[in-house]
Amino acid sequence: MAYVVNINNSVKFIAANENEKNDLNIFFPPAVAIDISEADFLKLKKNKAVATISEGTVNFTDISNSFATEEDLKIHLNNLKETAKAFIDPSTRNDSKILHSTINSYYNT
Repeated sequence: MAYVVNINNSVKFIAANENEKNDLNIFFPPAVAIDISEADFLKLKKNKAVATISEGTVNFTDISNSFATEEDLKIHLNNLKETAKAFIDPSTRNDSKILHSTINSYYNT
C-alpha cells in the first residue's frame, strides 16, 4: 500500500509503504495519509501525474505530456532538485531515513 500525505487538502509527500510514511518528518494529525494504489504511486513518482485532494479523495491528473516548452520542463526539474537537496542536507539529519539513499542517488544522477 502506498500513500499520499496531505495537510489542509494539499499534497505534501508520497510514500511507497508504511515504513516510508512513518519516516517522514511530520505529525499525524495535522497531516493525513490517504491510501493509493501502487500504480498511482508510480505515476506520481515518475512525474507522469499530479495529485489533488478534495474532501479526503485523491484525484490524479495525467501530465506526461504537459510541459509546453523545454524551459517549463527545466523549471520543474530544478524545483524537484531543490526539494531533494533540502532533504539530503546534513543539517536535516535525514541520513538515517529509508528514503535518504534513494533521494541522494536521484540527486547525484
